Amino acid sequence: MGQVPHAAVVLEGLDEQQGENFGKLYRSCGNCSKQYQRNVVISNVVATTPGKVIADINTNYGDTARFSSIRIVDDSSRKVVICDKYKGVTSGEPSHIGSGADGVNCLYSSSDISYS
Repeated sequence: MGQVPHAAVVLEGLDEQQGENFGKLYRSCGNCSKQYQRNVVISNVVATTPGKVIADINTNYGDTARFSSIRIVDDSSRKVVICDKYKGVTSGEPSHIGSGADGVNCLYSSSDISYS
């Protein structure tokens, strides 16, 4: 499964998806010439490694990613990042500014993520 790029203003949901051998399951456009706030709800997803990131968002545009019922398979070292945060730009490359739940942009708790 490839990544799902998001360059729209609408609320988009990824529900009941399976990802395997993925780089980023969901990516908010970090360098589109016109930027908008993007909000995504990702639930009931099974992600099997190898994989890197479930979602990345641009916090400076107010993007949010809400996660529930995420299961990561074959990641005993827990290297898969649930939510990566970037400072989006209109040209050039966005800057990585952090990762993980923050209660503002990356919305999940430990009970939303399971490993098997």
